[in-house]
Amino acid sequence: EDSGLSNDDLRMAQHLLHFPTTAISSINLGQAVTATAASLAAAHRGNQPLIDQPSVATAPAGKRAEVVRRTVEVLGTAGYLNGRSEDMVANTLVRLAGRADMTDDEVNNLLGMVKHLSWWSTHR
Repeated sequence: EDSGLSNDDLRMAQHLLHFPTTAISSINLGQAVTATAASLAAAHRGNQPLIDQPSVATAPAGKRAEVVRRTVEVLGTAGYLNGRSEDMVANTLVRLAGRADMTDDEVNNLLGMVKHLSWWSTHR
């Protein structure tokens, strides 16, 4: 409980809850259960949840479009688009990116991953 869940554990989660904390980076299981139950009870009663969702700005559409464009380029280089419609693949990626509600940081991480895949596919 000193450091929270491992990255392997977090990858298996379908949903994540974030609790605002101050100087500590994690809370213990009992505290997490209590805060979650209180928030769910308040929401059920129609009251404001006790735990506010942090306001995180969604990445601009232009940055999401850049992720899609670069990903389609890499998929083309890798041969994934052979026999597939580039427009259909791009449209699928646009829908996924829109539903993901990605932040700037998440978009930048994806762009870094795509850049690395692009480099790898041309230098292997």
